Amino acid sequence: MGEIRQRLRSRPNMEGEIWECLVSFTKTGVACSAEAPSDRMGIKDAIIELHATKARLVQTGIYR
Repeated sequence: MGEIRQRLRSRPNMEGEIWECLVSFTKTGVACSAEAPSDRMGIKDAIIELHATKARLVQTGIYR
């Protein structure tokens, strides 16, 4: 945990980037779980969004 805190301190905007990723993951999850199937995000779009979000999270250095 100490290593993560050190990385957070070394990049002041890193915490904001991580929050943006968490929000993106949550939005994708909500979009995939709409009550009506026609309102749900398509699986291909969801996968693209999740991979893009993961890539942003990897860039923060918090996730390897």
